[in-house]
Parts: sequence; structure tokens; C-alpha cells
Amino acid sequence: MRKRIIIMCLITACFCYGMLTQALTQEPTTCAELQAMVQETVGNEDPAVYRNHGAYVSTVANLVDPYLESGQIDSVCASCIVNQFARRIPIEEQVPCEY
Repeated sequence: MRKRIIIMCLITACFCYGMLTQALTQEPTTCAELQAMVQETVGNEDPAVYRNHGAYVSTVANLVDPYLESGQIDSVCASCIVNQFARRIPIEEQVPCEY
């Protein structure tokens, strides 16, 4: 019985891992989708993860910049996303960037 439970847990974990990696590898197509991806990746500022506020905002900018440089988003979208993190607005209170 114990082996059966372990096997079922492993199968479930593998399935969840596959779904998560697929979701994370899909390219955002709108500003709002990019914002959601950045929010999920970075989370709210946590001193255990980011050494200071600058490192936190830099992480956000590093996620957004490739999309700006490739032309997938414009500077208005990039500013909307980065500025909310820079102003320390918690994710649950951020305004959607829909440009």
C-alpha cells in the first residue's frame, strides 16, 4: 500500500512539473500577460531573496528588458510594470498593465 501511495505521488508530481514548465516557457503575448509572468516569477519583495530594493527592481527590469528590446512590448508597458515594483506596490494591489 505504501509503495502505491509513493508511486501515485511521484506521478502527480511529474504531471504538475510538466504543466508548470510548459506554462513558464510560453511567451507572453500581451503587456498584461508579461506583467503576470513577472509577478509570478519575482513575487513580493522578500529580504530573504533580494539583498535590497535595488536588487529586487533590477530583477524585474532584467525580466522585462528583453521584451522591450525585441519590440514585443513598448516603453509604456515596460514602465508600467517596472514602476509598480519600484514603488513597492504589492502584487495584489498592482494595476493591470493593459497596453
